[in-house]
Amino acid sequence: MHSRRNFLEFLATAASTGVLGSPGNAVQDEATQSVPPTIDANGLAFWTDQFLKPVSGTLSGPKNPIPSGEAQKPQFFIYTEKDGFRVPSKPPVKLEELGTIKQPNVTLRVQAFKPSDDHSDLIASSQGGTLRLDLVQPEVLESGDTHAGSKGSTAISGQAVKGSQKLDPTSLVSGLTVGQAQEITLPDGGGYLSCTFFFQKKEALWHQVLSACLKGSTVLATNFAPVLNIAAAPKKDWSAINAVMGALFPNPTPDATQKDKSTSWLFAPAFKLVAASQDAYGNPKFAAGLPLIKDAHYLLVPEGQYQDFGNVMDKMMLTPDGYVVPKSTLKTSFFAAAFGTPELKKITYLTLHCEDISAAPPPCDNKTPVKTG
Repeated sequence: MHSRRNFLEFLATAASTGVLGSPGNAVQDEATQSVPPTIDANGLAFWTDQFLKPVSGTLSGPKNPIPSGEAQKPQFFIYTEKDGFRVPSKPPVKLEELGTIKQPNVTLRVQAFKPSDDHSDLIASSQGGTLRLDLVQPEVLESGDTHAGSKGSTAISGQAVKGSQKLDPTSLVSGLTVGQAQEITLPDGGGYLSCTFFFQKKEALWHQVLSACLKGSTVLATNFAPVLNIAAAPKKDWSAINAVMGALFPNPTPDATQKDKSTSWLFAPAFKLVAASQDAYGNPKFAAGLPLIKDAHYLLVPEGQYQDFGNVMDKMMLTPDGYVVPKSTLKTSFFAAAFGTPELKKITYLTLHCEDISAAPPPCDNKTPVKTG
């Protein structure tokens, strides 16, 4: 995985549009102090400041609501073969379901995406889509509060079509991984997770850069393809990604009277506190965190559809490919059931597989001779 090279190519592509002047302009800490006329200052501020903002020791996402409001913030369901679907607190996750390593190394992999009928129409009218995953280490402040800012792992995949073509709502969105090359270590066993998913019309500058990054891709017009994957990058590099997106992104929080909305959100930015070890799960600092079970699947649904899925989850199971189907579904009908089951047609979801890949400590062997003298 050439994460560093991909990152530099990403900055270079952004710079070639002429809005940045040079890649170095995108990594300034005070990115919004000197904004070229071609950059939307509100869009830049959204990604460099409001996208990640600590509030009383926790992350609440953007300070200003996006056009679609709270209904699009992702909510989580846990799935294991033993227990089926459940919300994180009912029944409570047992301590033994989490790993014992105090500083676990975790990876998150996207398995599947299924849009609702309404979101299928939205996708079919778009020409660019972007899915972004962030898993960020907490930084302990002198006050004892934590906020994301030590190191961050980011993976971005996208899809872009040319000319008058439109996206296909059944396009495959899988294989995107946070921590694939260098699994991210979570000090104290916890951190912050964010999943951001949006679609854009062609006139958006971000879409043009996405098209350039994906130029020549064999899956350009049919599936989402990787654009960027940075594992455990220092805060400066991680912040630079946000600055680039802000420089190329239209204002995602337009005035209510603004008719031209080039960005449509499926999952709005919202950082979720997570606990990935037994120590963290019992630590008050991560008490409100989502437990990352060492080998489990997570279903993300928009908050506005949370109750809809909760009402039917006991009747559903997850296929090996990450799709939700009724429990009685035959293997030969998995895909048809995933998109055709009436109760699921109004639900949008993204499936993640979480894995703790920490190396277990070697077992104690009392027979091993001990050198003396």
